[in-house]
Amino acid sequence: MVNFTGMRSRKSTVIQAVKLFQKLPLFLVLCLFSINTAHAQNLSIDEAWALKEENPEKAIDALKISLAAFKKSGHRKMEAKTLSYLGTIEDIQGNSVEAIDYLLKAIKIQEKNHYLKDLSFSYNNIGIAHFYQFNYETALMYYKKSLAIDKTRKDLKGEAGALINIGLIYTYIDSLPSAIKNYQDALKIYTQLNDSLGLASTLNNLAKIEMGDKDYKTAIEYYNQALAYLETTNSIEAKFTPYYGLANAYLQLNENTKAISYAIQAVEFAKKANARERLQYGYEILSEAYAKSGNESLAYIHLRKYADLRDSLINEDRTSRIAEMQTKYESEKKDKRIVEVELKNQQEKSLRIQREKEALERQKIFNYVLISLFALLIILIIIVYAYRIKQRNNRLLHERNAAIQENLTQKETMIGEIHHRVKNNLQLITSILDLQARSLEDKEAIKAINDSQHRVQTMAIIHQKLYQQDTIYGISMREYLGSISEAIVNSSLDRTKKIEFQFNIDDIHLHIDSSIPIGLILTEIITNSIKYAFPEIAKGTITITLSEKNGALHLTVADNGVGMQNATTTSNSTSFGLKMIKSLARQLKAEWNVTTENGTKFEFIITNYKRSEESKN
Repeated sequence: MVNFTGMRSRKSTVIQAVKLFQKLPLFLVLCLFSINTAHAQNLSIDEAWALKEENPEKAIDALKISLAAFKKSGHRKMEAKTLSYLGTIEDIQGNSVEAIDYLLKAIKIQEKNHYLKDLSFSYNNIGIAHFYQFNYETALMYYKKSLAIDKTRKDLKGEAGALINIGLIYTYIDSLPSAIKNYQDALKIYTQLNDSLGLASTLNNLAKIEMGDKDYKTAIEYYNQALAYLETTNSIEAKFTPYYGLANAYLQLNENTKAISYAIQAVEFAKKANARERLQYGYEILSEAYAKSGNESLAYIHLRKYADLRDSLINEDRTSRIAEMQTKYESEKKDKRIVEVELKNQQEKSLRIQREKEALERQKIFNYVLISLFALLIILIIIVYAYRIKQRNNRLLHERNAAIQENLTQKETMIGEIHHRVKNNLQLITSILDLQARSLEDKEAIKAINDSQHRVQTMAIIHQKLYQQDTIYGISMREYLGSISEAIVNSSLDRTKKIEFQFNIDDIHLHIDSSIPIGLILTEIITNSIKYAFPEIAKGTITITLSEKNGALHLTVADNGVGMQNATTTSNSTSFGLKMIKSLARQLKAEWNVTTENGTKFEFIITNYKRSEESKN
């Protein structure tokens, strides 16, 4: 940020300035005028930057005016800085595509001219933009670049900020020791600098780690410490995180009144800061808090607000990308047609010149030569005709292939959107079932609804995976089965049991037709283990193995619990869950067996399965 400097307005000062300019050469006057203009523009973009939370639309308009001026004057450093500010504000507004575009343009100028201080700022903010798009590896790359520059420049505040962001990425890619180390290093720097915002940010992230470890009381202490530091600042956006965190922590502790109070405050701060990305999470936590407190009406209202806002953000981003790709495609197609027309004209011109030369030669020779040339001309006409036929066929083939590719792209986009809508609808069904379960008192009915939630959630997860990845034909079983296991444990009614999973899953990609039955089988077995395998112990282990051998899938699910009663009669059991397993196994043409030595073990040999197109390629 550039510090503001006051402008002198005394009459004597103005008179002295006029006299001085009268004595200066014209060239020097123009130089001074250019420097003064650049300084005024510098103050303008900093004033606009200060409005990013209070009035972001006004800030963006002012920055665009300054950007045009800097481009015209050739002031590359200020042009890049303005682009960086525009990208950061667009990202706060949830416009990730525009944000990344502005920041990449800024980085290109700053890297070329070695504007290291501004380059560190741009690296950091493009990392944030990629983080909110779940591109964690790309975000981590830019954060590390920012950290390297800050260390070189001995910028302690910038270094601490980069450490915080890197630590946050590590928490999302399950590298918690590295995350804690980065946060502790940042905390030391912020303490040295007495930076309230930095200390609050670090404490918020430490609290998130404690939330992940389910140590909610320690997390609450960290969030309250962060709020204490934020009381001395005017940052509206920064206060969202601790209030949201406190709401989530009290929700986990079943202190619903406090959870609702903090969630409402988090939503208000998100609205004031115009932070739509954060606002959707505020609506989500309010929906959960109202549901747990028994207020189904308000829970449903905020659930719809969350779903609508999230769809809006995703669709805006996707629509912009599709339009950009379409424009690029049309431009390339037009350029190619121009080249083809020019090439054809040149070929026709060459042929015309050749014919004229041949006609002149025919007039100078005898009849025998004329007959020979006539025969040669006929041959040339046939060749040209054949060549034109070939060119026309090639052009038609190219246009047909382009049309097929365009239709295929549109179809894949539509299928991806369908998966997204199906996932949202299944999540809505899960939430409705959860609301219904909270209004029941019959434990068996609650368990039945909870089992249904798990089955619906299993199908929702596969549609979410299909939507998030590049291919829409199949998914990685390693990621899918891991997500199912985590989701079932997190939504289990019995919070007193700590279930650990051991996975030994090969890198297999299956078509959705095969993935869903296998996921449902796994859901039934894990749900049954959580309910019955550990009645007298609070901790258990479930081992899941999936491999491909001799043209068949081998699936094993085992727990170290008390073991299933009457395992030898499972094929004749009247249990709905075992009936479903039997039906799904029949669909997969699977041989299966259950043993009860040192717990319960289900073994399946699946012969009817289909690999995804991704794995085939």
